[in-house]
Amino acid sequence: MDPFYLGAYWGSRQESSARCGQRLANCVALLSEIDEAFASWFRRAASKAAAKTPVDTDAESLGRLLAQGVNRRDVGGDVIEELGFSIGLWNRARPAVGLSGTVGAYPSFQRVLNSVVLDFPPPEAEALRLYEPSVAQAIFDAVVEAWEPNWATWTTHALRNAQGAAPREPVVGWMTYLETAVSEDLPRATSRPLLGGTVITIGQDVSGAGEQAVLDVRGRLTTIGALRPIA
Repeated sequence: MDPFYLGAYWGSRQESSARCGQRLANCVALLSEIDEAFASWFRRAASKAAAKTPVDTDAESLGRLLAQGVNRRDVGGDVIEELGFSIGLWNRARPAVGLSGTVGAYPSFQRVLNSVVLDFPPPEAEALRLYEPSVAQAIFDAVVEAWEPNWATWTTHALRNAQGAAPREPVVGWMTYLETAVSEDLPRATSRPLLGGTVITIGQDVSGAGEQAVLDVRGRLTTIGALRPIA
């Protein structure tokens, strides 16, 4: 199978580097309780072999790290505050997991979304344990609870491309979080509440998230108006 990623996305939300550091610290703390693969993090570099700088995962340290990830204007070097803070981490462990994102952004245009993304290896060998349904659910919930996104998805790039989702529109995956309640029965899927919204899971495990199953769920969610783009 293809590698999966877990992406959480939300619109304009002005937050300081300190506040985003608190959220990131909460996120990695919750993840570290789930699996040892999330026990430590390192700053991303030009290659995985070069990514050897460990990261302190307390809120204050992560806030300072985020503050270094600002965008600057080409002329003058002034900070573009509305574009928030970027982060790139890697766990230097097996299974290998990457964490990246842009947070604290509040741009006046819609090209930029806030996001946090975990990149996973394919569901095979030692990575299989991260796809075990109860473990994957805990990982998914940790990210959603820490960042409070408008929507989140655990999917592959192939599944995302098959859906032809409009910009800022939710993408359905093996697991999908929508910030609104969904009470409708969905084909080949189960639903449960989280943070006032809904988590939708297709199949009994990740093997159930085939393209047709995802498209069937997406079709039903579209029909009931549940896939609203981020404003």
